[in-house]
Amino acid sequence: MKLIRNAAFFIALVMLITSAVLAAPSVDTSLRIYDYDGLIPETGLTALREKAAMLSDGLGIEFVAVISGEGWSDSAEQSAKDFYIENSFGTEPEYSGMVLFIDMVAREIYIATEGSCEQLLNAGDIDTLLDIVIEDLTSGSAEYISNAVDTYLDESYALMSKRLADYTSGTGYTDPKAEHPNYPENTSHEKPDYFTNLKRFSSDNTALWLGGSALAAGLVVAIMLFLNSRQLKKVPGAAEYIRPGSLVQTHSVDRFLFTHTTRRQINTDSNSGRGSSGGGSSGGRSMGGGGKRF
Repeated sequence: MKLIRNAAFFIALVMLITSAVLAAPSVDTSLRIYDYDGLIPETGLTALREKAAMLSDGLGIEFVAVISGEGWSDSAEQSAKDFYIENSFGTEPEYSGMVLFIDMVAREIYIATEGSCEQLLNAGDIDTLLDIVIEDLTSGSAEYISNAVDTYLDESYALMSKRLADYTSGTGYTDPKAEHPNYPENTSHEKPDYFTNLKRFSSDNTALWLGGSALAAGLVVAIMLFLNSRQLKKVPGAAEYIRPGSLVQTHSVDRFLFTHTTRRQINTDSNSGRGSSGGGSSGGRSMGGGGKRF
């Protein structure tokens, strides 16, 4: 019994470590534009990704966009924030950046912001960006999704360039670690190479991690069984405790003569309705933003 408990504990430990490693991003974070509904042609998607990379590197702020299809159970707001945080987007030290999440099933969009984007963009700025993107989404154009993402990149970059220029000039927020925007030559804001490469390696080699972990766990359990097999003592079987010809119980049943039931009222909060807000937290990090339906 002790051997089984030790083996189970070790397997659980190995699986826990494996899960932690596999919790790394499941996407290539260098792409920045993700179309999970297949609405953007490959050539157009490549062009948008190149543009997102150029604008992100030029301003030191990551611009991300996600087009979702079936299988996203959370709201657009929660999905946007989870996708941004869980995949480690944003430039150091404040994870500065923003993500546009287009939910094609619920017909809802949300723009989540963090770092300098959250600090510099107010509710009116987010509302303006949402309205401009929705214009493209409802235009009826054959390339409405591509146009919407392209507009989001252009308008977000232009707005953040203006806000950073205003505030770094001494009229408001200043970040001593941020350089003045110099599109597109400014590429000083880069993400840590070690952890980014580790996460990308783990996400691209999921089968390798699982296979290696299972092999290691099986090998250790086999060694433990072999070493303890020499110390096992013979345990009498159940038949050795039964005297031949004695009474053997084959069936039993409990009959209850009385029952007692206790009832208690459970109070509910009458103000538990769902509303929208301009901010919130996900994964222990605070993010701003706003959303609308289209």
